[in-house]
Amino acid sequence: MSPNTTVKENDKVVEGENKEKDEESGVEEAAGWEPQEYMVPYMATEFNVEKHATQILQQGNISEEMQRLGHSLTELDCTIQTHVSAHYNDLLSRAVSNSQLEKSLAVMATHIESLELSSDRLRARVVDPYTKISQGTQSLHRLQQTADILRRVVRILQLSKRLSAQLGGSADLDLAKAASGLAELGELVEGDLSGLEVVEGEVRRMYSWRSEVERQGESLLQRGMESGNQSQLGTGLQVFYNLGILPETLNKLLDSVHSKFKAQSTDLLDIRKVTAQAEEAGKGSSRTGKTAGYGPGKATGPAPSNKAAFRATLWTNLDQVLDLLHSSMSRVLQLQKLLAKKQDPNTHLPYISALALDGHDASLVDQSWCKLTKILKDVLVDSSAKSNFIKQALEGEYPKLLRLFLDTWSKLKLMAVQVNTTGLIMDESVKIKDPFQIQEMCSNLRLSLEQEIVQSIRSNIKGQKKMLSPKVPYSTETLPFLFLN
Repeated sequence: MSPNTTVKENDKVVEGENKEKDEESGVEEAAGWEPQEYMVPYMATEFNVEKHATQILQQGNISEEMQRLGHSLTELDCTIQTHVSAHYNDLLSRAVSNSQLEKSLAVMATHIESLELSSDRLRARVVDPYTKISQGTQSLHRLQQTADILRRVVRILQLSKRLSAQLGGSADLDLAKAASGLAELGELVEGDLSGLEVVEGEVRRMYSWRSEVERQGESLLQRGMESGNQSQLGTGLQVFYNLGILPETLNKLLDSVHSKFKAQSTDLLDIRKVTAQAEEAGKGSSRTGKTAGYGPGKATGPAPSNKAAFRATLWTNLDQVLDLLHSSMSRVLQLQKLLAKKQDPNTHLPYISALALDGHDASLVDQSWCKLTKILKDVLVDSSAKSNFIKQALEGEYPKLLRLFLDTWSKLKLMAVQVNTTGLIMDESVKIKDPFQIQEMCSNLRLSLEQEIVQSIRSNIKGQKKMLSPKVPYSTETLPFLFLN
């Protein structure tokens, strides 16, 4: 048997003896003192000293009660002494442990106090710089805001002075520079500058100047579109590009072209006007006799004796309508050419590329071609529906009508090749549709005309097919488009 085993067994024996002693001492303690019956009131939870003393005084047994209490105190003292004597070693060890705990707590208190002092010093080292940095940052932010406002105010005053000199009735007014200055001025006044009296007056003047520049720019664009003056047209485009409203202006300008074409074509193909013009032409050959009127209550059509003049006038007016179509598309072609040639001085991108990058459709010619041909189709259909004379004329001489359309389209195609808008654009990301570069557009033009009237002229076309001679100059080229399969 090893010594360690023997020590462990001895320890177990000692522990067992200590447990037996504790149990015996506990039994002796429990048997040594127990409260008497008269002590029960004193052990109650709701014991009231004054009330109990009053009861003793009323009973008159004060000395007897004092003796019993003294005897109980003596027994309790004896029991406590016996208990302390029985647990002397345990109490002594606990007292020593308490003394060591107090020393440990004192050391911990010293460490805690030292830690608090260190925390205070660290807090002072961190909080003070943080406060200074925070205050400095706030001051810097306010200084930057103040400097930005002052810079903007100074720039606003400079631009306002320059614009005042430019727009103050000067003969050599540069609208493009004025528009650039107004655009910059508009960006500067976008922030919160309320309450600055020196700026509020300039803002009101800016809006007045901007309206004037826009008015003059629109006038330049209109004159340039009407006369084909590329200088005026280019200056007008640059004005609105500098102002930042070029897409809206282009839409407005194209809508104006489309509306003007619709009004003029509707007026030229109006049955009343055609009849009046035919009658005026008839007066030149015959001054006598009465002519058919077209006022209220009278038939809107030519007199039987004046149908030849009516047809001649109708085809003349239709030729003028197609000339209007040609001139309108020519203006749009020149407009798109200028947009492809003029460049932004900062990005060196053409205006048409800038439009495409902003999400706008840059194919102005394609848009206008589709809209104008639709307008023309609607005008022809409407005129044919309102007058049988116009309908019969268009149906009876349909090859002539188609030849006029195809000749107009050929002219526009040749002009598109000469202008070559798509060849001017070097940016491959910008895709521009050119309807005159596609042979299919000829068929689309034919179909746009035939959709409404083809059903009514099938029989006439079959009858005219035998009458047409191969010597007719347009027959060999237009018959494939004229006759349906």
